[in-house]
Amino acid sequence: MKYLEIDGIRYETLSLFRKVFNRAVINPLINYIVPTKLLLNFLNKSKSPLLHESISRPGGWRAMKLCYENGEPVDAVDKRILKDAVLTLSARNRRRMAVRVLKDLIQKYRVGGDVHIVGIGTGPGFNVLEAMVDAETDRVFAYCIDEDSDAFSFGEKLAEQMGLKGRVRYITGNAINLEGLLEVVPHVVKMVGILEYLTDDQVMELLRMSHRILPPGGSVLVNSITAHHGVDRYLRRVFNWHLNYRSPRKILSLFEESGFSDFHLRQDPLGVYAILVGSKN
Repeated sequence: MKYLEIDGIRYETLSLFRKVFNRAVINPLINYIVPTKLLLNFLNKSKSPLLHESISRPGGWRAMKLCYENGEPVDAVDKRILKDAVLTLSARNRRRMAVRVLKDLIQKYRVGGDVHIVGIGTGPGFNVLEAMVDAETDRVFAYCIDEDSDAFSFGEKLAEQMGLKGRVRYITGNAINLEGLLEVVPHVVKMVGILEYLTDDQVMELLRMSHRILPPGGSVLVNSITAHHGVDRYLRRVFNWHLNYRSPRKILSLFEESGFSDFHLRQDPLGVYAILVGSKN
């Protein structure tokens, strides 16, 4: 595995040979050349847990758990997905960026007392929990909101294992109704891994809601995603996985339209994800 350290974050990347090989050979094969049925037949022979979880529920929390754990590959297909696929490496880079930014925000707001973080569509809250531990304070509290409570049991156990018992609350509900779901005023609203599934109107609705509930100086943390991973057609035809791509510039324009300013950005060196933070004046 090849790494690149930028500003204290150790990003995963690929060698020049692997990047060229992906673009010139692998991506054309899986995007266009190999028929979908034949490709599925080939993939289904693999024992890759991440592959089969992605076929069942692409982008779901179990798939992300396998991606983050980055275990020992069980076969050649699993190795390809875990170690050589730009989208997988970029997802782990996105997590590193989100954790670092959340940690910095926790330490910033901790000066004023308890810190409250809301995670929207967060599943078990992998990024939030890790950032809470890294921030090294017991005065930070998280509220993980999701319409699907499937991940909450796992999240509660994970929070307890990480020493966060009693400081993480899992709430089933639609984030648009967040004002009625919370009893606290949050300092941070985190929406990572969700905007790519929403239309611009839905994104704007969430950003405007966040602007209403945040205090002056509060922050929203989101991600952008571009198709630089090079396998969008493969994702759509094999996994039926449709993503809405937005550049960092597009996200910033939505931020501005929603009333946020004072923007900060971290970019995945593979060019797929960026983490962006906007503040309420």
